[in-house]
Amino acid sequence: MPDTMQVANRDVFGKKVKRLRSQGVLPGNIYGRGLPSTPIQVDGREFRKIVLESGIRSMFQVLVEGESEPRHVLIRQLARSGGTGD
Repeated sequence: MPDTMQVANRDVFGKKVKRLRSQGVLPGNIYGRGLPSTPIQVDGREFRKIVLESGIRSMFQVLVEGESEPRHVLIRQLARSGGTGD
């Protein structure tokens, strides 16, 4: 399994997320059975590096800011921008 990806809690929602993307930050959500949804943001370069190393359908370790234990996650859906391809 590749390195653990560091992610931060996200407090930007709606149309303001566009500003995050322009800064190279990708928005996301972590959710699971019986767990509350956690909005996150991750550095786009770090995300691409991890995905290229292990593949889009692989399990990742994610350490959410403020948590002591990493979570095991799987990418369920990935949306790309039609204009930029990001």
